[in-house]
Amino acid sequence: MLAAEIETLSNEMVACVRIAFEEQNVWLENLLLKRREANELQFEGPSIEHAQRIVANLQGALLVARSLRSSEVFESTESVLVASYRANPPR
Repeated sequence: MLAAEIETLSNEMVACVRIAFEEQNVWLENLLLKRREANELQFEGPSIEHAQRIVANLQGALLVARSLRSSEVFESTESVLVASYRANPPR
């Protein structure tokens, strides 16, 4: 949620927010790589791009869900994202 207020934060806090997002992306990138190598997830292309997309989608969904005071938007986005990466999606 701090990203939505980035323009109002001090330079020091902006740096911390950026570091947090970078660390989150690297963590997720590594997780995606490991799960793809284990044939638990499937996706094309660099895992860092997918990590960034996932984080951006979830952050956007969180903003909308909070604005609407409803968790349904976030939960729906999360479900779609998870399903899109499954190696063997349920039928």
